[in-house]
Amino acid sequence: MLLLVVLVVEGLGFVGFRLLTGGWFSPQQVRAQHAAARGEVSGEVAAVQAAANPGTVVHPYLGYVNNRDIAPIAGFPVSPFGFTEERSPLRRRSRDRYVVALLGGSFALQLGLYAEDRLRDELAKSPALQGRRVEVVRLALGGYKQPQQLFAAELCWLLGGEFDCVLCLDGFNEVALVDENVPLGVPGWFPRGWARLLDTVPEMAQQRRIGHLVVLREQRAALADAADAASWSPTLQCLWWWRDRGLQARLAALSVEIEHAGSGRTFAATGPGAAPGSGTAGRRDNVDLWQRASRQLDALCRARGVPYFHFLQPNQYVPGSKPIGAEEAAVAIDDAHPYAAAVRESWPLLRAAGAALAADGVAFTDLTTVLADHPEPLYLDTCCHLGRAGYELVAAALAQVVRTRLDLEGFVVDHLELRQPELRLEDPAQFRALPVVAVGADGRRVDVAGRGFGTELVVEPAGLLELREDGAVRAQRRGDGRITCRFRGSEVAAEFTARWPAELALPDGRGEGGAPAPALRLLGGVGERGGAPVELGCAGLSAGRLSLLAASLRPLPAEIRPGEDAFGVVTSLLAPDAGTVTMTAPLDAPAQQPLFLRVYVVDPGDGLVVATSNTVVVTRD
Repeated sequence: MLLLVVLVVEGLGFVGFRLLTGGWFSPQQVRAQHAAARGEVSGEVAAVQAAANPGTVVHPYLGYVNNRDIAPIAGFPVSPFGFTEERSPLRRRSRDRYVVALLGGSFALQLGLYAEDRLRDELAKSPALQGRRVEVVRLALGGYKQPQQLFAAELCWLLGGEFDCVLCLDGFNEVALVDENVPLGVPGWFPRGWARLLDTVPEMAQQRRIGHLVVLREQRAALADAADAASWSPTLQCLWWWRDRGLQARLAALSVEIEHAGSGRTFAATGPGAAPGSGTAGRRDNVDLWQRASRQLDALCRARGVPYFHFLQPNQYVPGSKPIGAEEAAVAIDDAHPYAAAVRESWPLLRAAGAALAADGVAFTDLTTVLADHPEPLYLDTCCHLGRAGYELVAAALAQVVRTRLDLEGFVVDHLELRQPELRLEDPAQFRALPVVAVGADGRRVDVAGRGFGTELVVEPAGLLELREDGAVRAQRRGDGRITCRFRGSEVAAEFTARWPAELALPDGRGEGGAPAPALRLLGGVGERGGAPVELGCAGLSAGRLSLLAASLRPLPAEIRPGEDAFGVVTSLLAPDAGTVTMTAPLDAPAQQPLFLRVYVVDPGDGLVVATSNTVVVTRD
């Protein structure tokens, strides 16, 4: 009878957990939630958070820079100049390299950290840069807003640094971070949190708030430790979740109170200059300053014979800027967030100011809608930050704007050519380049496949291919079609065929410590089984490790972490025994659309992937 009561209670707890949290209960998931409550985050999410909010120190000219005494930040080195760089930013121009300065806030910084290779590779396609090594100098820091970008570039020039090209990617901080200063009597254009940065000896009331914050964090961590011991019980996890949410709310409210608490209002914190009367006025003033700073950067670059490019970054709160489904909205949209209101109020001002820059000859590009054709989840938080895939899309767009200046200025198109007039797509996991070559009247040949050149790619039937920002394509389902490329009044078309077997095993596994990779295989034929569940077997799993079967309608990444949000990836925990296990795929796919399956072997101690099986792709007729 007691066992029956326990089963009934736990069954109700299982349902309650789903209703409370929106996700199904699993011990692995709740342990990850406990780790997050203790402040333990890992993987790309941790890197994004740390790069956006590094420890800082006051700088005499730039406001603040990274604190090198607590380096590295998220595993990235900090240079003696306080930037997220291993080397000095003071580089020299030469015939064998092309030095690119990257300015902005955390969005630009993270693009430099996670998509620098993509930016370099796209720029290296330029015929004008053949034989030169592209170097990116990261002068962006989390929270930077104009005039910090202007001063960072000018300081490097004053100290003897040289650039071949300057890219400024910003706009969000100029309007979103105003309320960190104005309510404290600090001008909106001052560095973020300036009063707090100078408030080295807080008032007694502020010290009490900080102490209370520490106590609440300790209570939350202790509660998570206790919940770990009962990670098998959905009922107890419901109680933990309810208590933890209450502590979360108190911590959030106290953090806001600390951030906006009055300071001594010393002249060092509030002057020179007066704070505007409201956040709205401060945002308007900052947009004007942002435009003037861009003109100054343009003038400084022109004086040195260096091309300057200014980009307005994208943001999820701008209406119509990107299709955002329920899965992405759950982690990227918070309509109550003060940033959301600031963006919606001020983004039209930024776009209008940018258009005025372009009209006056500044190389300004509005990237607000650069992700408008990408319904897949890309944003990682409720602020502004993307995952690696999103930053790579933006990096490709930046490079194509630069290459338009380098390769296409004064270029007159004679005709277009496709190097592959018949495209065969036989691996649904890989993108294939689609080289669209513009042949000029002077005989020059330039690859213009990317959208940033103004090239339009039209796929018929629609939805059969995924188009990347650089013009590469990947089949989303089997079938035949036609892709048409249009550029500056010229047009060329190619036929394509997307075909692969119903059962496709890819050789992409990785063993642990040099051992053979776990071997994933199908048990039985997919075509014979109609819509029956896909059954698989996996040999070579390690004892004492966690093994996860992952399924997705998109190609699976090389790394995945238990408990982290992986968009579109469904995982199930396998039996811990070594040897061969049999399992059923936790996800199905429509006809002709590939389903990607892979096993990840994870160290239960640190959550790191130590081995992966090969990927198996299943496609039903």
